[in-house]
Amino acid sequence: MLVRDIMTKNVIAVPANTILTHARDIMKAHNIHHLPVVDDNRKLLGMVNWDRLEEFFYTRFNPFASIRWQLLWLVVKTRLKDIMKRDVPTVGPDDTAERALALLESRQLRALPVVEHGKLVGIVTTSDLFNNIVSQVFTLDKSGQGIVVYEAGDGRSAEKVISCINELGIEIKRLATIAPPGAKRGDILIQLGVEDATQVVERLRALGFRAGLRPR
Repeated sequence: MLVRDIMTKNVIAVPANTILTHARDIMKAHNIHHLPVVDDNRKLLGMVNWDRLEEFFYTRFNPFASIRWQLLWLVVKTRLKDIMKRDVPTVGPDDTAERALALLESRQLRALPVVEHGKLVGIVTTSDLFNNIVSQVFTLDKSGQGIVVYEAGDGRSAEKVISCINELGIEIKRLATIAPPGAKRGDILIQLGVEDATQVVERLRALGFRAGLRPR
């Protein structure tokens, strides 16, 4: 299996001069955890993840200064080029999925940009790899719809997720977890007995979880 078979092709990327608050809004709006940084020709310059953004937001505040002025400073002064990771490992679309997985594990990463002829053409994540493996090895039902709940693999979070689904009266047909390299908590992959799981995703997001629909 090749990376091109499982990667996300229409990858969202931004320029290096993007302000942090805008990058954060983009990631929240599209429910993504990694944001590649590119130039005008889609050449990869670096990448930033949600944890890095959150770390910057919460560690750079001065408790003795006005929050308003600190936010203004962040908006005006800080760009992705100031905090992004520049030495980013990459794979090509014709690399094998096994090579991508080995690179993710050895570097303790959760995502790899896919580059072809010097340009960003996609991104492959541990969730992409896991979803494909689960679909093939565990033979998830094709009926119904699947969802992913990120970083909810610990016992307490999983219990809340399952309780939420039960309260909606929706059948859980299959459930599996993945613990990506370096992650404190794994993700939960759930196959539900409904054709449209949008309601479940919205309810989980309202509870503070990062959740999304699995592609069919």
